[in-house]
Amino acid sequence: VGNVNEENSSFSTNNPLVNKLYSNVIWGMRGNFLSIPTDCPQRDERLGWMGDTQIFSRAATYNADVASFFHKWAKDVLDGQQPDGSYPSVVPDNWNVGYGRTAWAEAGIIVPWNIYLMYGDKGILESNYNSMERFMNWLATQHFDGFKYNGGNTQYGDWLAYQNTDPRYISVCYYAYAAQLMIKISKALTQSAGDTFDQNAEKYQTLYDNIKAEFQKRYISSRTGLPTIFTQTGYLLALKFGLLATPEKTKQTADELVKMIQANENKLSTGFVGTGILNQTLSQYGASNTAYSLLLQRNDPSWLYSVDQGATTIWERWNSYTIAKGFGDPGMNSFNHYSYGAVSEWMFRYMVGIETDENYPGFKHFILQPNPDLREVADDEKITNVDASYSSYYGKI
Repeated sequence: VGNVNEENSSFSTNNPLVNKLYSNVIWGMRGNFLSIPTDCPQRDERLGWMGDTQIFSRAATYNADVASFFHKWAKDVLDGQQPDGSYPSVVPDNWNVGYGRTAWAEAGIIVPWNIYLMYGDKGILESNYNSMERFMNWLATQHFDGFKYNGGNTQYGDWLAYQNTDPRYISVCYYAYAAQLMIKISKALTQSAGDTFDQNAEKYQTLYDNIKAEFQKRYISSRTGLPTIFTQTGYLLALKFGLLATPEKTKQTADELVKMIQANENKLSTGFVGTGILNQTLSQYGASNTAYSLLLQRNDPSWLYSVDQGATTIWERWNSYTIAKGFGDPGMNSFNHYSYGAVSEWMFRYMVGIETDENYPGFKHFILQPNPDLREVADDEKITNVDASYSSYYGKI
């Protein structure tokens, strides 16, 4: 099935800076996908950080055939899972940096789902399902009296963001996301394994509904019906994971997010968690013009700021180097970190519009949904042409 780890895509636009950005994504992936998905290939870490992996995993599947690569990774996750069910922050588990950390641990569910979605590979769900259930059972014990996680599980938050988002809020949102995916995974396995998984889907649906109800009580304004965590990442998570009460409030939240970005001079303020879903969520809710403004922004922070400074891979931090302050602290500053390269997922799914169909995973049936740059700006300030291809297991798209 397919050619293992073959780079199988092409992408180009009329904008040479965007083309360079995509090249940087590819070179960052080449440097880090060696036996395990490391966060960076050059400093004392060179470790399989789970957060980086889950944020970039969907982008990786567009760039190359990584099915076998992530099957191997999933076995490392199983090896690192603790007796209590929690997942490590680093896989292979060799650095003792804690377990069950929000947005890092959930990679044990998110990545297998992405591999199933992109390759139609039900085997990775089957071989990891019991492990996922153990993790969900562990999550249920983590001080959810009032949804107040213990401090350690919220340690990383929206890592390296320019604007802080309440880490407990992020934890509740990710708990909802994990429940959502367990519903989908259980339903996918029901097709081949029957009633037990169907019952589990109902169980996780109830869990998701309960989390959403608690989210409404704690994080939604009774006056406006909008999230009270007024950050770009706060609004993105509520939108992405379907946590608003009504379609009307969902649209209003999306509109307010656009206004928030515009008020910030069309600059992002997100870290790892928010950036991983930023442009995808904007396009999902009809705000592709704002996504294009973010893509083509050249001031710090932005994707193209690093390109303008001569980057050849994706940086760990938006300000790993700035004209104003020079280089960041070399003790924690990498110029080859792929996480922010998750924008290439948006390039394929929404900009080009090559999208898989959850009902027919692996591109057995697929969706074409290109979102052109319709901003009222001069042609030399916008994307006027995109040419891309993706080699699915059912043929080249």
